[in-house]
Amino acid sequence: QILRNPKTNVFKDHTGARLLRMKNTIIKLILATDMKHHFSMQQKMRSIAQKKKKEGQREGDSDERQSVMEMLIHSADLANQGLTWGLANVWADRVCDEFQAQAEKEVKAGLPVAPFMKGLDTPIGRAKLQMSFIDAILVPWWDVVKDNIESSKLVEAICENLANNRKKYTEVKSNDTQLSDL
Repeated sequence: QILRNPKTNVFKDHTGARLLRMKNTIIKLILATDMKHHFSMQQKMRSIAQKKKKEGQREGDSDERQSVMEMLIHSADLANQGLTWGLANVWADRVCDEFQAQAEKEVKAGLPVAPFMKGLDTPIGRAKLQMSFIDAILVPWWDVVKDNIESSKLVEAICENLANNRKKYTEVKSNDTQLSDL
């Protein structure tokens, strides 16, 4: 309905090849949020950063610009544990609740449950999941983002929050503390 209304149709003034490029760009950006592309995207961004270091700051070709846009969208999707503790913890609970609900449906359907979705009914289980996600996915990702975005206070704050939140989850795991008590 939004695109049918001339007042809200962002594509109304575009036709042909330009319209197709815009639609393809948007589709690729949406697909960039899928975790199945995470590691290939991370490797591509690492290569772009290395090329930039070797050749100096430059604009890059259209494929590199598309990759950077995808990195930014994917980064936004992966930013919740880079928020301050109160917000990160709320998002962690939401994700864990979603995983638990999915695991219950899979059990009822007789399907295998992914190991990371098990044991999320305890603070320790939730803390372990978040620690693993921070260590295996988020820290390496945000290191690559830092290499591609120079002098960003936002990226620096996200990396600092990741480290602080990782410490909080360690406290939960070590002391069997409730996440909400921290």
